[in-house]
This record gives sequence, C-alpha cells and structure tokens, in this order.
Amino acid sequence: MSSSNTNTSLAASVPTLTSLNYLQWKPKMMNFLHASTLYWVICTIHPEYTGENTSELSDWDNDKDHALGHIFLKMDANLANHYQDKETTAAVWSGLETQFFNVSVTFVFMEFKVMMDTTIPENQHPAPAFSKMTAHFVHLKEFKYKVPNKVQVMIVLAKIRRYMDTIAQLLNLSSPDSTSTTIAKNWMMYSKLLLILI
Repeated sequence: MSSSNTNTSLAASVPTLTSLNYLQWKPKMMNFLHASTLYWVICTIHPEYTGENTSELSDWDNDKDHALGHIFLKMDANLANHYQDKETTAAVWSGLETQFFNVSVTFVFMEFKVMMDTTIPENQHPAPAFSKMTAHFVHLKEFKYKVPNKVQVMIVLAKIRRYMDTIAQLLNLSSPDSTSTTIAKNWMMYSKLLLILI
C-alpha cells in the first residue's frame, strides 16, 4: 500500500472534531500525526535561522503546514475558523486542550455511573462488558479520577453472574495484583479450560 493511500485510510479513522467529542478525537488525531511523522512540530518550537539550517527550517515549516492542514480538515468549520489565526500547530493544540479539557465533576460522575451500570449479560460472553468497563476506567484516568486497580477488580468481580462463580474463584487465586484487563484475559483462558473439562 502506498504512503498516500495509508495516510488517506488513517485520516478516515479520525472523526471530525466537534464541541462534544474532543476526548475521542484527540488520541486519534495524535496517532494520525505520529503515523504521518508530523507530530514532532507540536512538540518543538520553530528553529532559529543560523544561515546553515535552511533545510531544517523548510522541513519544519512544511511539516507544520501539513499538520495544521490535517487538524483543520478534521475540525468542525466553526472551530476551524476560530483557530485559523494561530500560526503554529502547538498553539492550535494547546488552545483546543484549554477549550475542551475542563471536565466537570458532573461529567466525571456520569462516566462513573455508566461504568457502574454496565452489566454482564446472562447468556452472552462477558468480553464486551469487560471491554466497556475497561474503557470507562481509562476515561476516568484521563479525567484524573483514576480508580485504583484493586477497586477495579472488586467492581468487575461484583458484577460476575452466579453461573460464573467457579471462574471468579479461579480469578481470585490467579493473581493478587489483577487489573480489569488481566481479569478479561484470564477469563478467556479459564472459560476455555472449563469448556474442555465439561
């Protein structure tokens, strides 16, 4: 696959930034800029002209323009217009961070409540529920409300259905320092083992 086709398919995976989806947009845009080798212009300042570094200056300016173009193309038109006067990618990036990353306690509570309301279906595999809870734990960590691993494990184990008690006991024995992710991995292993034994 050519580089332009790869960039096109990667760009398609980045949603358009609106006032509601910054936390989903940011990591995808960051990954796209990394994959396109453009992220470095966010982390560096414009090099000073020394008379011998015209190639370095040109590279920085070109990559900055490409990065800004990609960011603006993946922004709602009104948001893009608001940031058009910014001269560097870093200025746009920090402006978006300031504008959107002020998370209220109410928003964090809603994230926590949705995670707590997640149930493990009675007659379905629990992996999707584990993935959903893990995603909520990650979001809470991003909001600087990290749920400690031991509490994550207790929440997940409390949600396990009665017919899963045998697997829950095996999970408890497996590792004292489990996380919700290791529970999901061990769950797969133990459930396969029980199917073989039955």
